[in-house]
Amino acid sequence: MVINGKERGFLLTIGASAEISELCPQGDLSRLGEVFNQSYAKQIRITARLIAAMSRGYENQKHYEDPSYEPDALTVDEIMTLDTATFQELTHEVMQKFGSDQQPTVETEAKKNEVSAT
Repeated sequence: MVINGKERGFLLTIGASAEISELCPQGDLSRLGEVFNQSYAKQIRITARLIAAMSRGYENQKHYEDPSYEPDALTVDEIMTLDTATFQELTHEVMQKFGSDQQPTVETEAKKNEVSAT
């Protein structure tokens, strides 16, 4: 998504998930939904921190893969300057990414039948 003229990416890295879990009751990431049952102001601030964490996750991974890449993550302050429509669109995109990044992606290989020689 383009924010302030720059294409932005989001990734739920281990670091981002640790940051986000600190926003949750008792630090339990599975309780993230509970934070959205608060006042509008708290919801907005928490959402902005979640977005910033996933932006840092994406940018830090790009830097790790290419040390010459200079990370440029969205900040909470930058997110808080967005208009309502852009913020809602950004929130939707990030929450979709959050959900898809949480899905386990374990590849398994079918067990081969053992054939005994007789």
